[in-house]
Amino acid sequence: MVSGSFLRAQEINPETFCNLWLIILLSSLTLGFNIVILLPLALIPPTRPWAGLGFFISSYVFGLTGWFMGLLLTWILWGGLAVFIGLFIMGVGVVPIGMLATLFNGMWVELGLLVLAVILTFRLRVLGMTLTEKA
Repeated sequence: MVSGSFLRAQEINPETFCNLWLIILLSSLTLGFNIVILLPLALIPPTRPWAGLGFFISSYVFGLTGWFMGLLLTWILWGGLAVFIGLFIMGVGVVPIGMLATLFNGMWVELGLLVLAVILTFRLRVLGMTLTEKA
């Protein structure tokens, strides 16, 4: 499923396809960093503000991943008009439109990845602010 839609993306523009995989790689490394480094730091009271700052910054990596995936999937599945409408909705509308496009096309893995990116973006941002404020 994932390879099919992303292979169509490669036909559109190989540079965009390469950038998407670089962002997904960065997101995966960031998730590993959060689990291996920042989570243990959050358990030690003197290092909680630094862990909170790390979680807060990493939320932007997941936000960028979700936005770029939403933009690309919207473009591939529904075309330029849907992207224009999504960008018109304060620039972030491509993510929910990408979710709708993947939902209506039965692309469950891609839908799950978009939902995961949105959840990680907002949960890590709140966690980061909470850890930083309580320090």
